[in-house]
Amino acid sequence: MTTRPSLATARLRFDGPWMAVPLDADDPRAVAQREVAAFLGRCPELAPLGGRLVDELCLCVDECRPRGVIAAGFFSQVGDQGDLLEGWLEVRQADRQDSPEGGLAASLSSLAPDDTRPREVGEAALRAGEAVRVRGSRDVQSDAGAHGYVVEYLEYWLPGPTADRAAVVATMTPSVARSDRFVAAVDALVATLTLEW
Repeated sequence: MTTRPSLATARLRFDGPWMAVPLDADDPRAVAQREVAAFLGRCPELAPLGGRLVDELCLCVDECRPRGVIAAGFFSQVGDQGDLLEGWLEVRQADRQDSPEGGLAASLSSLAPDDTRPREVGEAALRAGEAVRVRGSRDVQSDAGAHGYVVEYLEYWLPGPTADRAAVVATMTPSVARSDRFVAAVDALVATLTLEW
């Protein structure tokens, strides 16, 4: 019996407008409170949101743990017009399905049913290895029968040690009109990524 490799660790350098989600903490709320306190030291203009940010990190823990997410972060920043820009990032392993005609990049170019525009697909050289970068937007349904909303997403797919595995950095923000700033922050954070299989 052959054992498939698993993604053991993923490390990112969360700073500036990023907070690390305490996935491995025995007491996520206590760790989230310390993470938010450090974040507010860097971004004091968001101090009135401190309690909500702790809740956001704890919610991320609850959502990410059952899905096997290896690392996660939450982004919060005040924009030029005083508006709040937020988003999240997660790192997980995934099955890889390359297209016979063009490999991983070609398979990721295909639109999903919920995509709202053509995907932008390209290659990226990262510290963690060669990656396929995918940017797009999708319609997200909040509840059955309810109207959805559009989010901007950015993904990096890094091939694993075998042809059927990949590490995926998946990000999303509901701030579609101001997503370029979030995407730039994601690109800078992903440049710090290291992986161990």
